[in-house]
Amino acid sequence: MILIFFIKKIYKVYYYIIVCYCTLLIIFNGIFSSWSKKKKKKKKSNINIQNKILLSCWPLLNPILKTF
Repeated sequence: MILIFFIKKIYKVYYYIIVCYCTLLIIFNGIFSSWSKKKKKKKKSNINIQNKILLSCWPLLNPILKTF
C-alpha cells in the first residue's frame, strides 16, 4: 500500500516535470523565433531542432494524461 502511494507520487512529479519542460520549450521557442527574425544572420536550423524536440516531448504526455 505504501509502495503504491510512492509510485503515484513519483508519477505525478514526473508528469509535472514534463509539463514544465514542454511549457518552457514553447516559451523559449517563441522568444527565439521572434529574436531570430530580427537577426537575419541566424540560421533556421536551430529553430528546426527546437521544434523537433518540442514535438517529441508532447507524445510523452498522452499516456500520462489518460491516467489522471
